[in-house]
Parts: sequence; structure tokens; C-alpha cells
Amino acid sequence: MTIQRSAVLSDDDYTVTEVAGHAPAGLDDVVGATTVVVTRDGHDYPMVGTGARTAGAVHFHQKEIGSAEDEVLVWTIVDRGNGRLVAEPPVSDL
Repeated sequence: MTIQRSAVLSDDDYTVTEVAGHAPAGLDDVVGATTVVVTRDGHDYPMVGTGARTAGAVHFHQKEIGSAEDEVLVWTIVDRGNGRLVAEPPVSDL
């Protein structure tokens, strides 16, 4: 199950629990093409995409597998300290 555009309607952050099959050690783990699992309210959501480092964060461009859409969801992933990465969902156009 991947996070679809319609599922991201909340301003709540998601905890990054896995990057490329392991627990994240820091923001550099999310840079480049990779897989990410985010968790919220006890539910895991796997994502596939590419992360690009910015000042103090990574912009993760989520690819929607099997979608013909050109648009991608862009998450902002930040380090809250102690190795805790948090993914801030894209702003909804709804």
C-alpha cells in the first residue's frame, strides 16, 4: 500500500521508520532514489521516490507507481533530533 494523493489530507507529520530497508540514521539516508516507510496512527505507508537535500531538510519526491500523472507529491523530511526523522506531508490543493 502506498500513500495516494487522496490519503494525504492532514497537517499531521508522519514518522520515518524505514529507509531502504533499515532504520534511518539521518537525513543523508533519504537523499537519492530510495524507498521510505512513514508511520502515523499505527499505520505504515511505503513510498518510492527521490530525495534532494536542502538547507536543513530533504524534499522527497514521491512517485506514484502505475500513475500516468506528471505531478508528484513532495514531502519535506526533517531531523527532529536523536535520529528521529519526520515527514511533513505536501500541502493539499483541496
